[in-house]
Amino acid sequence: MQRTLFSFQADLFNTTEEKDDYFNPGNHGQDAAAWLAKRLQEQGATVGKVDQEDYGWYFFFTCDDQELCLVIGYRPGIQEPALWVGWVERKIALWKAPFVNRRQGIAPAALTRVHEVLQAEKGISNVRWHDYRDFEKGQEEGAPEPFGPQ
Repeated sequence: MQRTLFSFQADLFNTTEEKDDYFNPGNHGQDAAAWLAKRLQEQGATVGKVDQEDYGWYFFFTCDDQELCLVIGYRPGIQEPALWVGWVERKIALWKAPFVNRRQGIAPAALTRVHEVLQAEKGISNVRWHDYRDFEKGQEEGAPEPFGPQ
């Protein structure tokens, strides 16, 4: 089983300071996305600029000749350290988006790189990988790696 949605806990990134350019209040994650982009680039991925969505931050990157998108955002709550949720999906032309599952067919090397980057950072804990459908149903225990049995 391939899991493309990940979560982790860290107090390394901004969760309190509101920025003037946020689309929505509390749209934290710009520094988390920039950090991930930089680390993936150091691992050999070609990385685009970090940009904002309504629900978080994203950047495009290429791994094994596959164009992908990583989305990440802060999940407000009572967790200490802060809880971050992100996912990797294939980059798809906008007109194809309704017809294609962007979470399928992702190069295993891309998920492995994201996993290794997260695991290598001492300030990050509780890295979990989730099946997207299970996560949407509130089943958030996940697994310790992006591949294999739950």
